[in-house]
Amino acid sequence: MAQTPMYEAIANSPGTELSADISASDTTIAVLDASKLPDAPNLFTIGVDETAETILYAGKSGNNLTGCTRGFNGTTAKGWSTGAKVARNFTGYDHDTFIANIDELDQRVIAAQTKADAAETPAGAQQKADDAQQAAEDYADQQDALIKADYIRQPGYATTSGTSTAYTVNLNPAPASISDGFGITIVPHVDSGASPTLSINGLTAIALKNMDGTAIQMKTGKPYSFRKVGTDFLASSSGGGVIVKSVQNGAVSLTSTSQNITIGNVDKSKSIVLVNVVYDVNASPQDNLVAAKLVSNTTLNLSRYTSTVTITVYWQVVEFESVKSLQTGDSTFTATTENTVAISPVNMSKSLIICTMKMWTSNTSIQNFSLVYRFKSSTSIGLTGGVSTVTDKVFSWQVVEFN
Repeated sequence: MAQTPMYEAIANSPGTELSADISASDTTIAVLDASKLPDAPNLFTIGVDETAETILYAGKSGNNLTGCTRGFNGTTAKGWSTGAKVARNFTGYDHDTFIANIDELDQRVIAAQTKADAAETPAGAQQKADDAQQAAEDYADQQDALIKADYIRQPGYATTSGTSTAYTVNLNPAPASISDGFGITIVPHVDSGASPTLSINGLTAIALKNMDGTAIQMKTGKPYSFRKVGTDFLASSSGGGVIVKSVQNGAVSLTSTSQNITIGNVDKSKSIVLVNVVYDVNASPQDNLVAAKLVSNTTLNLSRYTSTVTITVYWQVVEFESVKSLQTGDSTFTATTENTVAISPVNMSKSLIICTMKMWTSNTSIQNFSLVYRFKSSTSIGLTGGVSTVTDKVFSWQVVEFN
């Protein structure tokens, strides 16, 4: 217990007087000679009988006593007139504080003596140490359990069971409910089906979705992290982002108007085709321009309109672990202006277009080798090729949207 503040006295309690009237609320008090009072902080009294007021002052500035606490220690604050007697007299506060501090010191001495009298034996000290260690271990176990049960701050981790559309996991400790912010990383035991859900420890199944609210696609053995937001689990990370499963490539001397190339098995719905052609500068676009597409999971087709010359085509087939969607098509046009092709809605900020073209024209103008393609909107693409109006321009296009 702390000692109560005691204030310095001054020998013989010399007096002075108020040099100006004061009210009961004034906190700066002017006296004739402030040197008759001790340095602040300290006490003084106004008056000489039972009606006197005790005042605590916090500072001295010339003959002004500042920061005054009026009616201190149960006395009554009131107005006083010029000439009222002021002195550092012995007060009830001084007496009571003196007694209280002596009593407090006595209690300290008694407590210290009691402790000394009860000096513990080695066995007693060991028992206290054992008890303290056990208490610490119990507390650590409690905190560990609380941390493990707080799946917002400490997300869970589990490999799934169940089916491809209704995953299940069990966490330990088991959550009582799935609140907003609940976090979990799962490793699917099978590829996900359409609109998958997750049930944790038998609680109500919750939809697993991408950040944009669409149903997520997941691959076996890849980690996916989710946070509960509203009624759904939204993916905060999805199997490491865009993952390339395989890349196959090669070069072929194209001698005919159509040639099939056998490739390793791929998922055609998750694979794109890229080609580069080494043009014969003396040949027309109908010999040089090549359209490329997958016609099956194991076959890449290259085609052109005429085969007057042999050209070299470098090809690549890129297969992804997962994509949100892949749309493909062959669109035939004759005009030189931009042609519009309708597609299913995509998020353009997560999508790209790949396009190849073959053209029926003998006009060898370099402009006829040009191919331009772009997104016109989330539901259409624009395709432009060459400058000659011809019988056929076939655009083999691919639109891939990533999660």
